[in-house]
Amino acid sequence: MKRALCITLCLFLVSCAPIIVPTPTSAPTATFTATPTSTATPTSTPTPSPTPTATRTPLPSPTATPTPAPTKTPTPIPPLAEVCFYYDKNLNNQQDPDEPMLSNLSISADVYYIALPNGCVKLPQNQTITLQVKGSAPNGKRLLNATFLEPQQVVLLPKFTFKVGAQNMMIGLADGFCSAAIKPNELNWQSYNDVLAHPEWFTNHIKELKLYPPYAPSADAEPNWFFYGYYNPGPRHLALDVWAVEGTEVHAPVPGKIVKGNYDHVIGIRGPHGQFDLNHLYPSVKVGDVVKRGDVVGKVDSSWHVHMELYIPYNAKTGSPLILECFPGLTAKDILVSPLDGKPVPVLPYFGP
Repeated sequence: MKRALCITLCLFLVSCAPIIVPTPTSAPTATFTATPTSTATPTSTPTPSPTPTATRTPLPSPTATPTPAPTKTPTPIPPLAEVCFYYDKNLNNQQDPDEPMLSNLSISADVYYIALPNGCVKLPQNQTITLQVKGSAPNGKRLLNATFLEPQQVVLLPKFTFKVGAQNMMIGLADGFCSAAIKPNELNWQSYNDVLAHPEWFTNHIKELKLYPPYAPSADAEPNWFFYGYYNPGPRHLALDVWAVEGTEVHAPVPGKIVKGNYDHVIGIRGPHGQFDLNHLYPSVKVGDVVKRGDVVGKVDSSWHVHMELYIPYNAKTGSPLILECFPGLTAKDILVSPLDGKPVPVLPYFGP
């Protein structure tokens, strides 16, 4: 019991005494090894890429001086020659006294040019130039060709090429490219005069030849007795017949190459104009020959007339009314007349070299 009392007293004293913590003179030494948590600082910290910022080009200040535009060097104008045009109804590449200048023309070129109010045009010298020309002849007919290569070649309008020289020049334009096959002074004037004096003779002659009816009743088939427009037993005679005695020389109305004629025609002359057929002649040329305007191509045969007919380039099977257009200065009113009216006979011109 004494022992128990002593233990109780000791516990009481211990609980009542203050707790004194001694100040250590040195850090205690650990008696165990711990596994450390990874808290090491990395040797380098990655730097994040900055978000790109859009860069704007600053607008120029209102007071900024603008950059001047480059100065253009003007293209020098080449030396020019003046080209003028006249009405060459004689197709002889020269201006005759009765052939006026042409001023009411529409002209353009594939090079630098100056169109003048008088119908002339200024073009660069010493150049080959393509020119386009449109207009009308004094009689109102459309201009069809230029005559600077006559009598060797037909140059059709509106577009053609030629060489401009160093000097001013003149070019003839015509409203046709055909000439008569017979010279006027070699026409059979006696027959013409007989028909005018006795028009019934021609009517009877047509009936004898069974070329009927000699005069068609419809306006679109108005005849010109033996010249143009009467009816054969089948097709209409869209050609010109010119009277001359047997043996009279026949001249080429157009330049070109000799070919076989259409139908039963003796020869044809082919060029850019189409094909011009001649019939009722003894030919003196052969297929393949090349002729210029005015060359002799044969002589009138026993029919005592020459048949002249033009075929357009893309329809060699059909006669074309262009026969009326291809003669310069000649209009339908000059051709479509009857001897019954007592009118003078129109004479087709001959244009020799």
